[in-house]
Amino acid sequence: MPGFFGDDLDALELDTEPDPFTYFSIDLFSASAPLLCGSGPLPNDILISTGDGSFGCFASGEDDIGLDSGDDLDALILWDVFRPGELNPRRDMALFSISTFSPTAITFGGSFSPADILFTDFTGDFSLWASAADIGLRPDDEVDALDTVPEPATITLMAIGFASLGFHRYRLRTRNISRKGT
Repeated sequence: MPGFFGDDLDALELDTEPDPFTYFSIDLFSASAPLLCGSGPLPNDILISTGDGSFGCFASGEDDIGLDSGDDLDALILWDVFRPGELNPRRDMALFSISTFSPTAITFGGSFSPADILFTDFTGDFSLWASAADIGLRPDDEVDALDTVPEPATITLMAIGFASLGFHRYRLRTRNISRKGT
């Protein structure tokens, strides 16, 4: 039985294309089909799809992340670095946020803002990675999406540096030529 408005995809981690896994979470009202996460997927679980139309539980929100049963995982950045598709505590890591309606959120007496970025290494606990204020948000704001920007490769940085040096030298040379001509 789908949620009130159908299924509601909350978080999606997709670096380029499903190769071969797509990680996501679903909204509170979408948690309807029984899967591998106990009695069914919860809005605090991280789900995984191989692109064949089915999905399963990658990480339990309660057991692997340490969230409360009513928490709703919103934004997600996942590093499935060791044996992709298989949860490896202390090796795999995630940054995430929780929704305004989560019991862990300050709106319901919890400790965290829905604009805080939280960290887990899937050992059953999570911690504050960046507060709402650290990223320029108010505590009553909500983060719905996260993404990282990869660091440029060393060769790219070197090429930019050499191009900048060449341009600077060209400018000095043309300035000296124009001074000699006057």
